[in-house]
Amino acid sequence: MTAFAAQAADSTGGGVSFWAIAGPAIALCAIGVSVFLWWRGRERKALAYEVTVTQLMRPEAGGQIDIVYEGISVDDPQLVEIAVTNSGNAPLRREDYEGRLKLKFGSEPLLLSVDLTAVEPRDLPVHLVVEDRSLEVEPLLLNPKDGFSLKALVSDDPGEVRLQGRIAGVQEFQSSLTTARDRLIDSTVRIALPLLGLTVEREPSARSSSR
Repeated sequence: MTAFAAQAADSTGGGVSFWAIAGPAIALCAIGVSVFLWWRGRERKALAYEVTVTQLMRPEAGGQIDIVYEGISVDDPQLVEIAVTNSGNAPLRREDYEGRLKLKFGSEPLLLSVDLTAVEPRDLPVHLVVEDRSLEVEPLLLNPKDGFSLKALVSDDPGEVRLQGRIAGVQEFQSSLTTARDRLIDSTVRIALPLLGLTVEREPSARSSSR
């Protein structure tokens, strides 16, 4: 054994050197970081929407109050609010759409009124096509984080509310549903827990809509 080899063996106590173990680990970490950065940076098309349904009249009052909206008798009016956002990192162009986006109601209630409540950016042109029992949105350019919100007053329980459509590169729309009961529970929990010295993070239940 040469003097240099003997000195190296003495410095490691005859065992495996630190770099013999750390070197491969560092290399694996570098590969992992590179893969992660590639995954984050790749083009990803995605559309997300959130639906909120609010019952405007208590069920027990249904037989005691007659509601008429613009000459139409309404038994159980409910407010449906939907927010749509480009949640990916790539633009959704008009030519990417195969037809209009459609707001699908499970029970096909009568649409009493529909209003666009917010757009981002402020000059985003959103064109709605409204009929008695259907609501559609014309194809539009949505850059990342662009979006819009609308509300619809319906005659009765809308059932399951889904956004449907086909967009090139988007396999499915990500959705979440929030009810008035969910919001009441959420606000109660967020007020009460800090008083107990606790915190909680609540995520809305997510599901994928059929296209």
